[in-house]
Amino acid sequence: MGTFDRYKLKDNPFRMVPANETEKLIWAGFKDVREEFEKRIKRSIGVASSSLVLNMGEYGSGKTHAALYFSKPDVLATLTPEGKKKPLSIKIDFPSSKNVVYDLYMQVIDKLDFISIQAQLPSEEMCRQAIGQQAKSGFIKKMLENLFCRPIDTDIVSFLYGNATATQMKALDVPRKINFSVDTEQILGAIFTFLTSEAGPYSCVILWLDEFEDINTLNSVEVKNANSFIRSLLDNTPDYLLMFINFTMSAVSTKEDLFMYLQEAVKSRVKQRIEFDIPTLGDLKEYLTDLMNNAVYRDENLDNKLFPFKEDVIDELYGKLKNVSLRRFNEALSLLLESASYDEVAEIDKAYFESISGEIEGWKDE
Repeated sequence: MGTFDRYKLKDNPFRMVPANETEKLIWAGFKDVREEFEKRIKRSIGVASSSLVLNMGEYGSGKTHAALYFSKPDVLATLTPEGKKKPLSIKIDFPSSKNVVYDLYMQVIDKLDFISIQAQLPSEEMCRQAIGQQAKSGFIKKMLENLFCRPIDTDIVSFLYGNATATQMKALDVPRKINFSVDTEQILGAIFTFLTSEAGPYSCVILWLDEFEDINTLNSVEVKNANSFIRSLLDNTPDYLLMFINFTMSAVSTKEDLFMYLQEAVKSRVKQRIEFDIPTLGDLKEYLTDLMNNAVYRDENLDNKLFPFKEDVIDELYGKLKNVSLRRFNEALSLLLESASYDEVAEIDKAYFESISGEIEGWKDE
């Protein structure tokens, strides 16, 4: 018998870290938040404009999970209208480094599988035509042609990472190396624009910038550079770029404090704010019902959708923890479930909950 078989669960659904298996990345509860993301993504697929969206909530409220969930190919496929190309979703983390723009650029390049992209492209003639129509300079034109009109080799890879030798530069016929102080947004913008052009394989690019709260660890110069990167990338990709910025509110005191780190040129580009609120008791029960009865975790249709928890246990747990993030509830429920399994408890009722409530309450922030 597996650890949670007695509870008719295939696994512990209250995981503390994102699942390695994409099929275990599911959305449970919080329908309003999910629908906000779906509407914004659908709009970006169909409307030729670029937009910036702020996702705001406490640590553990689900922002990173949203980035991972809405990057799943099957989820994006369901949001893509018939006859439209699928979106490309890229998740990167905001770096707390001395060269934030360089690190952001490198993360995006690392996530782009150019060999796979090339396999989806039409004829070389169509690609060259699309590049000729969009390229703003001979430098960008040559770079794009090397990326999308000839087989990917170490020459172009070295060029993208700034390590190309003189011999490689000659083979690529590119006039100069990348100047990472001024070229990064133009290069990424050109790549994104080609990928969403008539010749490209994608309808739009969705870029998730996670852990943006780390901007408060940067000096004023790097804060300015980070703002410039966001603004310039949107300017250099005027169509079909959707940028989500995930920000943890506990890193600052108020929403106004967050906007201190955003320059006016970036704030003016924010089209929407999606807020991950502290869950209510109703939110928590809906979340648990959806999560525990998803086929990933349970095949059987049970009368008690919260089994092995009695409903009054969830009421009691919420009353003790109250205003905490979803992650805190998951931590407490995981501990409760694992303890009950170890103690071979048939059902988790109030009596068992009270017997270990001191340990459970220890997960609450003081």
